[in-house]
Amino acid sequence: MLLESFKASSDAGYVIVPGIESHTGYISYNYAGMTPAEASAWKNVITIPEVRRARPTTGEDYMRVLQQLGIRCAEAGTEACHVLRAEYHSTPLYRRIK
Repeated sequence: MLLESFKASSDAGYVIVPGIESHTGYISYNYAGMTPAEASAWKNVITIPEVRRARPTTGEDYMRVLQQLGIRCAEAGTEACHVLRAEYHSTPLYRRIK
């Protein structure tokens, strides 16, 4: 249910995976270079049960899980991130909502 509601949201056209540092017992995220909307989309996507069950520990693991779920994603600060962001914002709003 959370996956469908995430995909149905017009603000969730893509997900930027923040920088991830793995520590003993927990993971920390570096949101540098992300907009508030992108950080919010990230915080929503990590609550999806399929993502939590996969127990990813690196950015590549998160990207693999998200892509298997059909969610467009890229790592923060990469060229793919800039391309994905530019493509999304160049699409007219009325086409993003559909």
